[in-house]
Amino acid sequence: KRRGCSSTRGTAVAGVEDRVSGRLLAREDLIPLGSATKPFTAAGVLRLAERGALGLGDRVAPYVDPWLRRDLGRTFVELYGAGAANVTILELLKMRGGLQDYDDALYQNKTFRGEEYVPTRVVGDAPHDLHCAPGACGVYSSVGYLLLGLAAATARNLSDWRALDQGALAFGGDPGPGLVFPVRGACADVPGVVHQYATRVGNGTYGWFDVIGDSCLNAWTAGNLAATTQDLARFWHRLFDGTLLSAASLAAMTSFEPLTWGWFPGLEYGAGLMAQAWAAANGTYSLPVLGHGGEDYGSETALNGYVAALNASVVLASTSYDGANCSLSLAENA
Repeated sequence: KRRGCSSTRGTAVAGVEDRVSGRLLAREDLIPLGSATKPFTAAGVLRLAERGALGLGDRVAPYVDPWLRRDLGRTFVELYGAGAANVTILELLKMRGGLQDYDDALYQNKTFRGEEYVPTRVVGDAPHDLHCAPGACGVYSSVGYLLLGLAAATARNLSDWRALDQGALAFGGDPGPGLVFPVRGACADVPGVVHQYATRVGNGTYGWFDVIGDSCLNAWTAGNLAATTQDLARFWHRLFDGTLLSAASLAAMTSFEPLTWGWFPGLEYGAGLMAQAWAAANGTYSLPVLGHGGEDYGSETALNGYVAALNASVVLASTSYDGANCSLSLAENA
């Protein structure tokens, strides 16, 4: 595997980036990191709330209905039932809306077939039975974060979801070249994005396969970040030093409740943040990490966040993986 790790002090990289040419992984390479997108989306939505463009207690339906009605011919409540009418922006941020996640195998196959799709299609294909009443359980769902992207686009008065500048949304300006959010085309079409290697490309075929020619969209505001590890580490410092958000917004992000069903019951989840740990295998230390893991079909970061005890950010990323939302079997994700 090809790995890169960084803090604000520096970056270390090792391994081959392209198995054909033999090119080595470099510090400036952009690695697609899936759900590591979610803290950026959460920060952006919280910034919109700070400016009064939307409210955290607002019902999400009025913000997403124009997109769902246009592309799917149905409203949010028509898709999810009357019980979903009161799902709020904050509940989606905190994975408390009761929404289930999309079918990873379905979108893995779409990705590997080179299909282009729009975010509303992911909503349309996802299960529409709420697991619980809004606010009554914690269910990890990328669909909720995709809906937050649509809500943000509405709050910004956009008519095309691709026009939502995710970097500016989170940062209030240009985040720099080390953080990009692809919205169309293959990863190969995005300058600087690395080759990624998946272990499964459908039809039971296993082995290492380069997926750089496949879509880099990855559920949009739920999973389309491609970043250098150092720029991602810098994001964590800016988030926790108060540069990006008000104290009240940061408090909302770091108000954790456990997931209760589906992927990883018991994981403490805030608003776009996971409470993780950086622990030694021999048990000599365990440090709390506030951040977010992320996986694409050929890359991943399992350790990614801010370590308050050290005033340090740590990001460990790899350019080989299988699965995007962990719903595939353990054998397929091995």
